[in-house]
Amino acid sequence: MYKTLLVEQEIEDGKKLIEQLEARRFPVSAALWYYFPEKNRWRLVIVSPVADSQGPLKGYGRIQKALGEMEPINLSLDDIRLMGKEDPEYRDLKQALGPPRPKSSGDRKRPPRPFEDEYVYRWAR
Repeated sequence: MYKTLLVEQEIEDGKKLIEQLEARRFPVSAALWYYFPEKNRWRLVIVSPVADSQGPLKGYGRIQKALGEMEPINLSLDDIRLMGKEDPEYRDLKQALGPPRPKSSGDRKRPPRPFEDEYVYRWAR
């Protein structure tokens, strides 16, 4: 079975969604595209304390509302995996990815970091 590719449009759509969520005061602790080999697909993983405090159903509802108010993009709720910081799957993911890169000096934002099986926008400690 061949691995699907993450394309530039998906990366840009993910960035737009994260910006939209933040504008709507939806806290995002970590965000990345991650390749799930068992499903042979990429999913945008969003880690938020909303999933822990209000539950994933409420979190997905808020994400769906944000998606519905954006200009047409190719993302759907099916492309997204919401996790809480207390979620065991998030702990496993953190272990698999390792620690975040050290912050760069100055006020410059670090660019997202691409790897073979993930594309990281933001990574929480």
